[in-house]
Amino acid sequence: MELLSHLAPDLEIEKVGKTAEGEARWVISGSLADGAEASTVVSLDGRLISFEVDHDRDEIGDVHEIEAGLDPHNPDSDGDRYPDGFERRRGGNPHDRDVAPRLLGVRFDRESNVLVATVESFRGYNFQLEVRRAGSPEWVPIGERFCGGGGNVREIAVPVDGASGMALFRVSMTRGGDPEAETE
Repeated sequence: MELLSHLAPDLEIEKVGKTAEGEARWVISGSLADGAEASTVVSLDGRLISFEVDHDRDEIGDVHEIEAGLDPHNPDSDGDRYPDGFERRRGGNPHDRDVAPRLLGVRFDRESNVLVATVESFRGYNFQLEVRRAGSPEWVPIGERFCGGGGNVREIAVPVDGASGMALFRVSMTRGGDPEAETE
């Protein structure tokens, strides 16, 4: 693998622990000339285990998208703003725009007396946690807006006061890398 790293320094090479069958392997990933993502899994003795191409970069390989009836050239097959792979991973349905993935988790940390909001993000959008207190018509930002990335998870601590127990939380999304862009 050292030779491969030297020949192709832009590739990400990760040694993965043993598979269920007890076989150790390498995962090699990177971008092809046309921008598609490629992932190759190779055993330690050099046997090809799998090779996958993802033209729309939605974290589902083209072959799997075709088998599932999704569009391998459109990262959001149902047009609901969530990439197909993110939807599948987070409980949404990439075939049905009315079944959204779960972006937000909230838990209470008794030790520090805060609510911890966990927001999972994806590429191409900025994310902002917002709260609406009981009796208020306005959504108020909490913490900083952040740029999404594949598999990024952000935890935001929300101090608990008397009004926090009666509040709604949501995640707003804006397109692109510009945190000042208009909310959709």
